[in-house]
Parts: sequence; structure tokens; C-alpha cells
Amino acid sequence: MSNVPEPDEFGRYRVTDKDTGHRLSIPASQLPHGNFNVLKQPASNPLTGEALPPEYGVLESLSNHSGHVADTKKESTNG
Repeated sequence: MSNVPEPDEFGRYRVTDKDTGHRLSIPASQLPHGNFNVLKQPASNPLTGEALPPEYGVLESLSNHSGHVADTKKESTNG
């Protein structure tokens, strides 16, 4: 892991989970135990030190393409 940057000042990495596509903030100790791609982004809120919330990119893009449109049409015909 020589190409991995240092964790942020709170000891976290911002990563993409290669299995799900989700972006997560994880403690540095979890990095070797998952299938992650380390991002060059902050993993923590600099004011509070809290981990940034997950971003569910894969799930959002699926719901925006087919599911959301179908639900909207179903609601308009029922109302």
C-alpha cells in the first residue's frame, strides 16, 4: 500500500467500495480489510471532526433511471 496517501487529520480515508460503488469515510484501520479504492478527498468534516456521510452513488443512479420515473407515473394515474 505504498501508493496510498496519508489518512486525514482525524485518521480516516474517503474511499469507494469497489463492491457497491458507495463512497464512505472509514478509519485507517479498516482500509486493509475491505475492497476499497482510496480517494484524494477529505473523509471528515474539518469543523467537527465527524466522518462525512456515505454517498450511495449506485443506488441513486438506479432509482433515478427507471424506478423513480415508473413510481411518478403510477402515482399520477392513481390520484
